[in-house]
Amino acid sequence: MHPPVFLCGTSRSGTSVIQAALEKDPRCSITGETHYFDDLRVKLREAVARPLSPDEIKQAEEYFMALTHRPYGHGGVPGKGWLKSGELNRKLDGEPATLDGLFLAYNSLYAENRGAQWGGEKTPRHVFRIPEIFEVCPTARVIFMLRDPRAVVASYRDWKAMGGLESDPGHERALHDESTRTSGSYHPVTIALLWKAALAAALQAREQFGADRVRIQSYEQVVLNPDEELANLFDWLGAPQPENMSDVPTQNSSYDAYKEGGGFRTSAVTRWKRMLGPGEVRVVEQAAGPLLQGAGYATACSGGKLAALGYWLTFVPAAIRAARKNSARSGNFLAYVLRRGRLVLGR
Repeated sequence: MHPPVFLCGTSRSGTSVIQAALEKDPRCSITGETHYFDDLRVKLREAVARPLSPDEIKQAEEYFMALTHRPYGHGGVPGKGWLKSGELNRKLDGEPATLDGLFLAYNSLYAENRGAQWGGEKTPRHVFRIPEIFEVCPTARVIFMLRDPRAVVASYRDWKAMGGLESDPGHERALHDESTRTSGSYHPVTIALLWKAALAAALQAREQFGADRVRIQSYEQVVLNPDEELANLFDWLGAPQPENMSDVPTQNSSYDAYKEGGGFRTSAVTRWKRMLGPGEVRVVEQAAGPLLQGAGYATACSGGKLAALGYWLTFVPAAIRAARKNSARSGNFLAYVLRRGRLVLGR
């Protein structure tokens, strides 16, 4: 089987469209966001190095079963999706049930359920868990999606559900709650610092594990030169190039409604120039620091000094508010924050 591929980056960085491009290969199917390495694996960290107890197996099973009902964080109910109790354990074929073993079994069953032969996983924030990914999957490849932080900030600020998700009664409420969480987490400094921490983590991982295992992929280059960039990406993966690999759906966009097919939208590259005010542009560039130009993005701020100062003055209470709204999405929230903070300060 082809080595698994893990897609990561900051939120709103293009991981969904790259997933769609990879899945143009009918043999490939990549799971949606599991948040496994920051959530379940942290909550059950004492059990990682040993076989699971029956209660731990049940907890892990229900975690993955819920993901086949609705996306992570949308209130999925175990048993209402395609994955049923006992299937993960049966996939282990008599081997002792370990936490990482169940995670790998879930990824394998996800691909099999779609008639695919290989795949991987997509959780943007797993960029901070790349060493753990290689610990669990030594042959894995990691793709980090790099996008202009000003575009990331604009997209995060304006996100709302634009269709394309399978729905069921009650899901609209979950989508509303997700929109509330996202809007309550927004602050341009917070998002820019997360961008900085994520890129620092990706650069650190590429230096540690090598460019043949960790790829930093420019979102803008894929959008502007899709055929060439995707060809290079498939060559890097060692996978044959599928037909129509750039004919991806418009999905998970903050601005455009879901559309099956249509390819990459070049407007996504420069839209932030119209959407952000001068103060937002200035404060994002300040927060991103030297990594902005190091990543190939030119500064563009002119004016907005007073507004930028206002954003800095409101950053701390906004960060506390965001922490409260996201505390349930991590197995150990303090460690979650400190890991990112160290990367910001280190750069």
